[in-house]
Amino acid sequence: MSAKIRQRGLAAIAAVYIALLGASHLVRRGRPQPAVPADKLSVELAEQGHGAGAERLARLAYRAWGERPAGSNSRAVLLLHGSPGSSADFLSLGPLLADARLVLAPDLPGFGHSERRVPDYSIAAHADYALALLDRLAIDEVDVVGFSMGGGVALEMAARRPRRVGSLTLLSSIGVQELELLGNHLLNRGVHAIQLAALWGLHQATPHFGRLDGFPLDVPYGRNFYDTDQRPLRGILGQLEMPVLILHGDRDPLVPASAAREHHRLVPQSELLMLDGSHFMVFRDRDRLARPIGEFLDRVAAGTARRRAQALPERRAAARRSFDPTAVPAAAGLTLLVLLSLIALATLATEDITCIATGLLVSQGRIGLIAGSAACAAGILVGDLLIYGAGRYLGRPWLGRRPVRWLVSPRALARSSDWFARRGPAVIIGSRFLPGTRVATYFAAGLLKTSFLQFLLYFSVAVVLWTPLLVGLASWLGARTLPWFGLFQRWALPGAAALAATIWLLLSLVRSLSSWAGRRRLLGALRRKLEWEFWPPWVVYLPLVPWIAWLAVRHRGPTVFTAANPGIAAGGFIGESKSAILDELMPAAVAAYRKIQVAWPADERLAEARRFLAEQSLALPVV
Repeated sequence: MSAKIRQRGLAAIAAVYIALLGASHLVRRGRPQPAVPADKLSVELAEQGHGAGAERLARLAYRAWGERPAGSNSRAVLLLHGSPGSSADFLSLGPLLADARLVLAPDLPGFGHSERRVPDYSIAAHADYALALLDRLAIDEVDVVGFSMGGGVALEMAARRPRRVGSLTLLSSIGVQELELLGNHLLNRGVHAIQLAALWGLHQATPHFGRLDGFPLDVPYGRNFYDTDQRPLRGILGQLEMPVLILHGDRDPLVPASAAREHHRLVPQSELLMLDGSHFMVFRDRDRLARPIGEFLDRVAAGTARRRAQALPERRAAARRSFDPTAVPAAAGLTLLVLLSLIALATLATEDITCIATGLLVSQGRIGLIAGSAACAAGILVGDLLIYGAGRYLGRPWLGRRPVRWLVSPRALARSSDWFARRGPAVIIGSRFLPGTRVATYFAAGLLKTSFLQFLLYFSVAVVLWTPLLVGLASWLGARTLPWFGLFQRWALPGAAALAATIWLLLSLVRSLSSWAGRRRLLGALRRKLEWEFWPPWVVYLPLVPWIAWLAVRHRGPTVFTAANPGIAAGGFIGESKSAILDELMPAAVAAYRKIQVAWPADERLAEARRFLAEQSLALPVV
């Protein structure tokens, strides 16, 4: 009775949640898009990005300070905000740069008062929106200032329309992939996928009735990171011809100072100014930023700012050198804590690849082996305990429901649980070293109600053995580990199955060869395989199928092949009587035979067989 009450209570809670969630979505859908405030302007632009149709329009809001003086050769300045953010990021800095300049600061799609729902939120799509805005405003050339993620947008603009970008100012800007988060696109995308899923669940699966719609960390923010690919930015930086100013805080916890130095190396004409500050200098140190940016823009307008062709020879030579990952300083303090947290988080998306990437970070000297292994182990432990919990608390109740309970009996479940209790240590530890078996094994452990403490013990042992081994191997072999481990992941499971089958066959062969009877049985089995009379009928008749099909088409009859034996029922294809055939052949010299009815009692059948032997003067053995 209590179980029924509990089930009814859970059903009632689920019904209330679904009703509230539906009402929340109806309320949110009925709300119009917020109007553009009085301090902003807006234009309608064609949607950009994959799957966008030219007929669909997206609203782009922007702020403008100052104006472009008539007859002046000064260009407009375009300020691109970070993520999350909006043109409000430049409320302090924008007016200070507007002296004798037109300064524009758009809300990139997905942020501020611009269109919230677009097909692509990447920096590449944002660059297309920014260029479309310049087209709409009839501005041919701009000096672009990109803050944080906006720096990536600025680089994409320079790659797409280099003649329209007079100069670049990278302010606490993202750039090369190797110095972003875990330094690997696949791993970073895994982290961003988890972040996006969490944000989607918060905003779409929570009945908040629009209260969270204005929250900065929303789905467009998550999509911005998930859709963005930073791998092309290294090549873009290496091809920039225009003047470039790099401003960065030496205590930036989000984009390390080493990234700014690498950008400075790749762009030989660039000016680097490292400031005592963090990632958020744009909000706190407007005066310290406005002066160097303004002076740089003045030099660009006067034509005295250095371009790539005017860079010093030693700077150009340094830019041509390959990236040296060992030159990156080790992470420390808050940066190390964030990096280790991201490593643990990335294991929820891909355990082994995260361990390899961590090993690469260890080989580069960015983190220590113990710290990296511990972060991987912690993330793996949490993730696989979640799988165990899913099997125990989500999968187990389904075993008592139709149709599953028809397929899995309580006795079979009890036997499986007993087997897993005995074999648990070997199975769990073995699965850690055999990719492709872990999720099923840990889910089954929960499903079969393996003791939580035992599972935790076995799994901890497996993690302690596996994680430092893989991280250490990756740190030793470097980038060569990834392709080799990819092959191991692909072939580990079939290879293990093939190895087990080979060992079983070898043991069976040795056992058979060790005795006379075994050797005779082996010889008999071999002859049955080699002589066609012992083959299965389908193997013998299979080659005839195409020929029979051709005869059926040629003679316009599907049963024409039965004419091969016209005196036998169905041509002897199926169901014919052996005794009836022998009766037809009796005038000829055929073997004597006696038909014994199967329905007779055993003693009558035996007596009839003995009479036949006596009549024919036969002795055993006979067929």
